[in-house]
Amino acid sequence: MSALRFKLLRTCRDRGNRMRNARRATREMHAERSKGKSLRIAEVLGTLVAVLTVASLAVALWPSGVWPRQEGELPSPKVKVESNIIASGVETRYYVSRPIDQLTAPVGAEACSEELGDWLESDSIRGVPIGDHIRAYLTSERPESMVITGINVKARKLDLPARTVATACEGGNGIVVRGASIVVDKIPFELQFYDEDAKEIDSLRINIGKGDAAEINLVVTVSTPGSVYEWTGEFEVLIGGEEASIPLRDGGKPFRVAGPPSREAKTWVHPDYR
Repeated sequence: MSALRFKLLRTCRDRGNRMRNARRATREMHAERSKGKSLRIAEVLGTLVAVLTVASLAVALWPSGVWPRQEGELPSPKVKVESNIIASGVETRYYVSRPIDQLTAPVGAEACSEELGDWLESDSIRGVPIGDHIRAYLTSERPESMVITGINVKARKLDLPARTVATACEGGNGIVVRGASIVVDKIPFELQFYDEDAKEIDSLRINIGKGDAAEINLVVTVSTPGSVYEWTGEFEVLIGGEEASIPLRDGGKPFRVAGPPSREAKTWVHPDYR
């Protein structure tokens, strides 16, 4: 009896040990699973923080002018220039380097015509207008408002002989409406703004919305007789509250303008006025 009882007791003890070992193994397995799950959560959170950090840096460093990202760069405002002063009805004269006996107007190029102006400004004649009347049309497709606040001009004198003054159109001097008069050989250059009624104003503030266009008229002159200058300009603007400038060029090149005729220059007039 005692041997049998000892055997039964040992069997019960062994069974109890196995149950305790099984429970311990189960607890360890659950602990390992919890630890692995915590590590995976930590890895995911770390990756998410890194992505958000990179995105924040990209937003901070991205240039403001190229929003929105998914639509590419926003278009820059554009300037279209018309420099045909014959069409404006003002008196039109050009300084020409050619002698007077080498000037013969093309057939069909009547006085005050666009054809006559194109001939005088062609590469073969290279006439320089004595005073220029420029119409500039500014447009913008940006979603922000654009405000034209002013004009900046740079000019330099050219060493260009002026042998002849060619009169292409006889008329008045005209007036400046919604724009400015600029004398480019003054230091600093003289500039006067005008409103829609040709009245003098202190500053030029024209608001342009998306798809709108604004016409700016510029009368550009030189005060020194017989001198020729080339010049470029920039429209000063605010785009969405940010300062910017828009180049003003003659087809990508500087404009040229001449002063009043010198005493030595000969005078050529279109046959319509003879």
